[in-house]
Amino acid sequence: MTAVASRKKLLSVARLLQRWWLIAAEQALFSSTARLISYVDNGQAIIGSPVFTSY
Repeated sequence: MTAVASRKKLLSVARLLQRWWLIAAEQALFSSTARLISYVDNGQAIIGSPVFTSY
């Protein structure tokens, strides 16, 4: 294997890892955002419940 070929292989592996990392980061961001939204929704549901609005 020549130096150029090994470098190309290394670059392709790095690109693949970068793409995988981006997808993983996107998934993590999406799931944490969804969790945050559901948490906020639950909080509003609790605040808007009759227990809080009765007094």
